[in-house]
Amino acid sequence: MRHLSEVIHSSLRWVQPHMFGREWELRRDDEIVAILTLRSAFGTLAEGTCDDGTWTFKRVGFFQPRVTVRAGGATADLAVFEPNTWTGGGSLRLADGRCMQVTTNFWQSRIEFALEDDTVLFRYLTEGFARQNAAIEAMPALERMPEMAWLLLFGWYLVVMMHQDAAAGAVVIAAS
Repeated sequence: MRHLSEVIHSSLRWVQPHMFGREWELRRDDEIVAILTLRSAFGTLAEGTCDDGTWTFKRVGFFQPRVTVRAGGATADLAVFEPNTWTGGGSLRLADGRCMQVTTNFWQSRIEFALEDDTVLFRYLTEGFARQNAAIEAMPALERMPEMAWLLLFGWYLVVMMHQDAAAGAVVIAAS
């Protein structure tokens, strides 16, 4: 694998190699540059790995859900994401107090991360139903972010969780 800073301006895509697999690969052409793995079929704990490091992402809470971001093996949060249930997206607050906004369109086919001043860092353009895939559009401001690697992995974690939530909702509606 390579450091993400070396390939950020390449054509990058998240792909799900196996239809029912719990692993996604961030690829530059055929080269794997990062991996996101859900640890259990029913849980929300995931691990993201690339040459820049390893991080864990976990959704916690029921009435007031949030997602924690931690460096691999650490107990302190690097960031906490609080979803906006009614409009999609949410706020990502870093441990140093900085805040980012995550927005999505109605179909959740476009997910965007931006700074508080509305400077866009990156966006995912998703496709596929049975297998999740997405192209990444990285903006110049992302390069200056020391959190770039885990942000790209965390962003994909959110996409995976949104997809799972939508699928669960469809099952509940169909069963009614």
